[in-house]
Amino acid sequence: MESKWKETILGEIIKTNISSYSNKDSWEYVNYLDTGNITENNIDNIQKLIVGFDKIPSRAKRKVENGDIIYSTVRPNQLHYGIIKNKIDNLLVSTGFTTIRTINTLADNNFIFWYLTQAKITKHLQSIGENSTTTYPSIKPSDIEKLQINLPPLSEQKAIAQILSSLDNKIELNRQMNQTLEQMAQAMFKSWFVDFDPFQEEEFINSEIGNIPSSFEVKTIGDYISHQKGFAFKSKWYQETGQIVVRVSDTTENSINKNSCNKIADEIANDYRKYELNTNDIIIATVGSWPPNYSSVVGKVVRVPETVKGGLLNQNAVKLEMIINGNKHQALLYFILKEKRFLDYIVSRAQGSANQASIKLTDIFRYPIPMIENDKLFEISQYLEDCIAKQNKALNEIETLTKLRDSLLPKLISGKLRVPEELIEKE
Repeated sequence: MESKWKETILGEIIKTNISSYSNKDSWEYVNYLDTGNITENNIDNIQKLIVGFDKIPSRAKRKVENGDIIYSTVRPNQLHYGIIKNKIDNLLVSTGFTTIRTINTLADNNFIFWYLTQAKITKHLQSIGENSTTTYPSIKPSDIEKLQINLPPLSEQKAIAQILSSLDNKIELNRQMNQTLEQMAQAMFKSWFVDFDPFQEEEFINSEIGNIPSSFEVKTIGDYISHQKGFAFKSKWYQETGQIVVRVSDTTENSINKNSCNKIADEIANDYRKYELNTNDIIIATVGSWPPNYSSVVGKVVRVPETVKGGLLNQNAVKLEMIINGNKHQALLYFILKEKRFLDYIVSRAQGSANQASIKLTDIFRYPIPMIENDKLFEISQYLEDCIAKQNKALNEIETLTKLRDSLLPKLISGKLRVPEELIEKE
């Protein structure tokens, strides 16, 4: 190791949990980020809550600034961490995070972020958490502060962080493209199946779901779908490698976080192939919490990306396929079930406590939908399928870039792979 690299502990160069919200701040609204809504620096949901109208979670306390690192103290191996950039107004994060800010001019916050996201660090913190006396494996801010780090000169830290961040930016561009494709497809679906824009010249008739064009009729999704419930895989089967098992907690807003999935041995997985997931299968959570906790809400709908093909579905969820006249229409089913009317329908029929609500499959199957079984159906369905195909392509690119980034990360942070001198700015 170069002599210019300096051994230190993080507590010498960072401060944790610097600022908290109080009633004296008198905000009119709060943008709240919970631990379950960010994974590997990717945010899937921020709740906007009106003070005095919405119930503000008691955990909505931590103030953050641009450049702050947020790191979940519960189950570090679930990778609920990120770095704040382009902060929105009135942003609070959960007290389930430790917030981290560099205070020493010898340290770069982006470099510290990448140091903390190494697999060996998350595994180390997870092992500390598993020895804690709390209900769930959890760590304290002091556990992060005690971590030892070999700190290169500031200019080299910035060069290392830039290489890793450039890959991360390419990943983010693909994510943004997928969000745009999702919005385009949702808008097209709404135009056809909610607002009925292409059918305005038809006579409209009254139905149990409102006025619909005369060429449509009300059906239920049960008329068109086949299903398979998940299986209660035993936790004692879980191991470091093997086939992934997809739980409701592994789902994001509209996809699946492959990295958080547990794994079982291939020889065990072979006995449970009936629970295998295929690309574009639709998953619905049949057990979960009530809104607005969208990370695990009952009735949550996600689509299986190509990168998760072959995974096995765990309990408390069901996978669906839509077949119309012998043809699959998975994209159409996905957008039918992503419509707010479906979530409202599920919530109105779910039973149980706030943290353990459930929905019967029979209620899901009875969900009424407007349907038209002719060439126009195939026209819109094909458009939606094309959007999803492009999304799957982008997800494959994300996986490739992620593997490259994750292979470079420990080598660059440790100094085993050095940044070329020409990429390091002179101090």
